[in-house]
Amino acid sequence: MSGLETLAAQAVVGVARQAPVWPDTGGAVGDTLKQLIQQRTEPASALLGVAGVFAVCGAAGYRPPAGGNPPAVCPPESLGSAADPALAATLAILLAQGPERLQAEALRRLAKAGVRWPERLLPEALDLGRRSRALRPGLRPVLGQRGLWLAGRNPEWAYAVGSGGLELDISAWETGTTEQRAAYLGRCRATDPAQGRDLYLQALPELGAKERAALLMELAIGLGPDDEAALEAALKDRAKEVRIAAAALLVRLPDSAYARRMAERLESCLGQERKSLRQLWTLEPPEAFGPDWKADALEETPPKGEALGQRAWWLYQLTRNTPLAWWETRLELAAADVLEWGLKSEWRNALWRGWLDAAETSAAAPWLEAFLARKPPKGVHYDYRRFLRHLPPHACETLWLDIMARENAGAGLALACESLPLDGGTVSASFAQAALGRVADYLGRREATWDYRLRETLPQFACLIPPGLFEDIEATRPLERKDAHPSLNEAVARFHAVLEHRAFLHQHPPLASADP
Repeated sequence: MSGLETLAAQAVVGVARQAPVWPDTGGAVGDTLKQLIQQRTEPASALLGVAGVFAVCGAAGYRPPAGGNPPAVCPPESLGSAADPALAATLAILLAQGPERLQAEALRRLAKAGVRWPERLLPEALDLGRRSRALRPGLRPVLGQRGLWLAGRNPEWAYAVGSGGLELDISAWETGTTEQRAAYLGRCRATDPAQGRDLYLQALPELGAKERAALLMELAIGLGPDDEAALEAALKDRAKEVRIAAAALLVRLPDSAYARRMAERLESCLGQERKSLRQLWTLEPPEAFGPDWKADALEETPPKGEALGQRAWWLYQLTRNTPLAWWETRLELAAADVLEWGLKSEWRNALWRGWLDAAETSAAAPWLEAFLARKPPKGVHYDYRRFLRHLPPHACETLWLDIMARENAGAGLALACESLPLDGGTVSASFAQAALGRVADYLGRREATWDYRLRETLPQFACLIPPGLFEDIEATRPLERKDAHPSLNEAVARFHAVLEHRAFLHQHPPLASADP
């Protein structure tokens, strides 16, 4: 065990429980250690000091392994250099301070401009990629030949060598975990749906129930009519979760036999009545559970704790497993009007729950927007965050502003930052201005003092501001307030620092060319 490892073991035990045993190295280093231990009366402080001396000595005295073939010479660079002192200094700050979204933007702009990362910052950049998987795809194109050469010398940077793990690695499918196999199958489906389906079918005999269900859901990627036969077969699987997964996918094939069977069952529930010279649609749930329903992954008995009665439970399942377009076509109503019609029904909870599940499964944005614009019936609950990945940008921005008003500024901005991927671009100018206006008003209020999410999120939100607003925001400084808590002022200062760095990245000559 090295001296540093011995010290680490003592630190784990705790110097209060066991007095540290100091290493005796002798020589000049030993004299330095003795002097340091005498100066520091606290054992914990002395241990940290000795560890620091050991770490520096270890780095300075490192000797590469002797023998063997010398490494290949680094190939010549083909990318431009970011050696400009001001640019290199800014990149060094971003590397050390983040936030991650700003680091991703810097990498994107370097890559688009055909400029490589500064050589002296390559070890730190490679370490950043080691810690953040999300940054790896953006990092590799700007490492240059020197960065790739360095990555080949350190096993911890191996992620950057080759294709960075972006290629289809068959070992992930053959020996990986369920998550790794699902990821492999998903990427396979994205490039060749038929090949992915065949891969799944060939593996079926050796899969457990949970794995069959998890991998089956990957067929959602590139789902098409050619998958119907495999999904119909999965309806006969002995595992309930597989049958439910197959049904959820078949619903997304509006012309499938499954979708037609479900629509026919709902058709028998619909009726019409004349009221005030108008023909109105009515609905009555099934009176009995059909003999062939079980084969379509429908359950006769509600699960324990289910709030719906038996007939409502059947109606809920039929609604959940019927394409939403059927309702619009059959009732000749838009999604919003169908929801309003359902609210007037005695069976509103079963209908709304079924529509919610179907809308999320099929990523039906108009339906999801219609849900967000309405108050659900009493007893129906849903998490609007589940919808975000399916909603168009304008609907997401409306929701974020709504959350800022209903909850607090930090919650709305945090949701915006969480919803957008690192390469997701910026928010709209109108949303950015509206959000900053609300934050400016909010900062002077007492409750803002305890809004920890706002402190954390404000610098990240600066990464989502459209570049066209940089100048105006920096000129007006709308978030600066004398009556705000010091911690909030610190967050505002970080917000402006991020904006300044972003303005630099967009205006500096080599990177300005990254804009179309």
